[in-house]
Amino acid sequence: MLQNEMATMMNIEHKHLIRITDSYQHQNKLYIMMPLVARTHEGQEPDLMTWLCNGDRVTEVDAATIVHHTASAIKYLNDHLQSMHRDLKPENILVGPDGIDNLLVTDFGMARMGIQGEDGLQEGTFAAGTPGYTAPEILDPSKRVNGRINYGHEPYKVDVFSLGVVLFSAMVKYPPFGSNEAARTGNYSMIVNDWRHVSNGCKNLVRKMMEHDQSKRYTIEQVLADPWLNSYVN
Repeated sequence: MLQNEMATMMNIEHKHLIRITDSYQHQNKLYIMMPLVARTHEGQEPDLMTWLCNGDRVTEVDAATIVHHTASAIKYLNDHLQSMHRDLKPENILVGPDGIDNLLVTDFGMARMGIQGEDGLQEGTFAAGTPGYTAPEILDPSKRVNGRINYGHEPYKVDVFSLGVVLFSAMVKYPPFGSNEAARTGNYSMIVNDWRHVSNGCKNLVRKMMEHDQSKRYTIEQVLADPWLNSYVN
C-alpha cells in the first residue's frame, strides 16, 4: 500500500504541487527526496503562514493568486490521484523566493488516496486535519457510521472548505474559527470594519467555500470558475 502511494506521488506533474523525485529504503527507514523550497529570510519557514504574517495587507490580486494556484493543485489531486488532501492550511503551502506565483502545496501525510464509488461516499477511521481548518462534516459526531468518519456524498469538498478558511485568513489576518466546535457549527462572522476594504465578489467566494452544508458548498470546479477569481487570474 505504501509502495503504491509512493509511486503515485512520484508521478505528480503539476507546477503547484510538490512531488517526490526519488526514495530509497535503508534498514528500517524510508528516505524521501523532494525539491528544496528555499527560505526567503534566514530563520523563517518558507510557507504561506510566514508570508502572510510578515507582509502588508494582502491585496485581492494576491488572494486570487493564492486561491487559484492552490485550487488548481487540489483539482489535480482529485482528477489524477482520486485524492483529497485533508490538511490544507497556510503551513502546508510553500512560498519560496519567487513568491506566491510559484507556490507549492505540500504535506500529503493526511491525504486520502483512491476516492471512488458512484456517489463518492467514503468513510475514514479518524478526523484528519488541523483545528480551525477542518470541514464541519468531518467534525460532526452525528454523521459518523459505526464510529468512523463519514466524509459525505462529495468528499472532495472538505478541501474547498479548508481553502475557504485560508482565503478568509488571508484577507483579514485572523482565522474565522477559534475552535473545532465553531467550525463544526459554522459559527463565524465577517466584522464590518475588518472587511470593508474587501469586494463583494471576494466575500461571496469566501461564503460559498465555507458553506456549512456540504451539498451547497462550492465544488473545486466552481471555485476555479468563480467570476471574482477570474477577474484577477486568467
